[in-house]
Amino acid sequence: ANERFLKILGFGADQLSVEAAVATIHPDDLERVVEAWYGAFARHEAADFGAYRYQYADGSICWAQGMMTPVFDAQGQLSCFVGVVKDITEERAHLEHIERLSRFNAARSQLNTAIAYSASDQDLYEAICNVAIKGGEFDTAALYLIDEDDQVARRVSFAGTENPAQER
Repeated sequence: ANERFLKILGFGADQLSVEAAVATIHPDDLERVVEAWYGAFARHEAADFGAYRYQYADGSICWAQGMMTPVFDAQGQLSCFVGVVKDITEERAHLEHIERLSRFNAARSQLNTAIAYSASDQDLYEAICNVAIKGGEFDTAALYLIDEDDQVARRVSFAGTENPAQER
């Protein structure tokens, strides 16, 4: 294994083994990666693991993309395998940032439409909560207005799975 792969795994050269590498694969990705790994050996073909995560002892995550090709001898016995793993953590972070911005811009556009076309204040309040649920991917959204006389927040609209308190 080369230095970059050891760095991705967080191992020293003396710590590397297939078992140790597999043990660092994120539990949500483990079954898919292991199935692709063993499937490649069984089918005598390359495996593309796609994007998956390594999870370190401290809980931090490294996103990786990998491929592996088993190499067999003339008798059909596995002689070795050749693998490629790339750290895509930074690329994933950029992609997630772009996705968040895209969701934010879609929600902002929906809010602008609601402001322009709501027939009443109540319609606007309901539209705001619905945008938070659909565009913001929240489970629950509530809109409160502060009563100027007693400074109590009163709920004017709500959407989602839980019904929040009427007053705060």
